[in-house]
Amino acid sequence: MSSENHHDPVNALSEEDATGRTAEIFAEIREVMEIPMVTSIWRTLTAVENGLETAWAATRPLYDSGQPQAVLEKLKAQRNFPAPEQRSIEQLAEAGFEGQDRSTILSLLNAYNRSNGLNLIALTALISNSDVQRATYTRPPSPAPWLTPPPLLPQEKINTADWNLLERIKHIGASFDNPAMPTLWRHLIHWPELLELIYESYLPLHQDGTINRNIEELRIAWWTKQ
Repeated sequence: MSSENHHDPVNALSEEDATGRTAEIFAEIREVMEIPMVTSIWRTLTAVENGLETAWAATRPLYDSGQPQAVLEKLKAQRNFPAPEQRSIEQLAEAGFEGQDRSTILSLLNAYNRSNGLNLIALTALISNSDVQRATYTRPPSPAPWLTPPPLLPQEKINTADWNLLERIKHIGASFDNPAMPTLWRHLIHWPELLELIYESYLPLHQDGTINRNIEELRIAWWTKQ
């Protein structure tokens, strides 16, 4: 895939700049999916004529049913995701993972995991064979209240060293040479020492293919259930 086919998600419409029906849909997404922010897949759809409204109208009934939320919990309980070598409390503290920052970072990570996981499940179900009899699960409880996420910085507000770090870490888990910049990493650039530690920790799992193998296994396992 060439870089021309990539869309930088941070260049998508920001929540703050949304108006009219777009702002209403963003509010509905946050409420129905029970997330503190609208992630890039929805904000990018605003660049397609009627893209956001059409996609949300098609998927909202799935989210309203609570089934993506239930399946996500089952998926997390059943899968063993690759984990790097554990770091010491001292190393994490030196990287900024302590106190109120620790709570904010964990809330941010949980928000991305929830939003991206729900989107994977709901959008896959939307395009799968509708004739298949689907299981129904008990809807899980709502997540705990979210902490306010830090602002998503544009490139011009990120110094050169930190931007170079982002250019390195964006390749973790990517399957092609020039991936777009995940918004999660830009959110975490508020803690560059922690992001550097994450990069160092996951690089071996990327280089030996562990992360990409697990991604493919997850895709196959989820798709074959549809």
